[in-house]
Amino acid sequence: MTDTSEVPSTSNARTTPTVAPWLLATYRVLAYVTGVLLVVNSVFFVVYLDDPQPPTWYAISWTTHGWAYMGYFATSAALAYTMRWPLGRSLLVVIAGLIPGASFVAERWVVRHVVVDDGKQTRGSGRPAR
Repeated sequence: MTDTSEVPSTSNARTTPTVAPWLLATYRVLAYVTGVLLVVNSVFFVVYLDDPQPPTWYAISWTTHGWAYMGYFATSAALAYTMRWPLGRSLLVVIAGLIPGASFVAERWVVRHVVVDDGKQTRGSGRPAR
């Protein structure tokens, strides 16, 4: 018989990566700002569709959405890299900032699947998506 007490354990348990709390908080804020601006701009796009000269605030609002989306893109990419998500999942989260209302859904999904390292305990389930 073989003695299994001397055989090293070959456990395939992978550790779930954690993210800094500030990164998740920044992502959440930018997801909401980007989502609200996109929904509002999309509604007013329909309103001002036939108007040859829309108000100035409308152009400023689209510019603000563009800048917010660049921040959203950067934080989404940082989260995806830190959490080691596959390319397809990462692209879905990033593209959600371009579809009205989708950033809200993506934000809830990310919060459920990211584990935050706050030094004391971990929050979030960290379970992989199916």
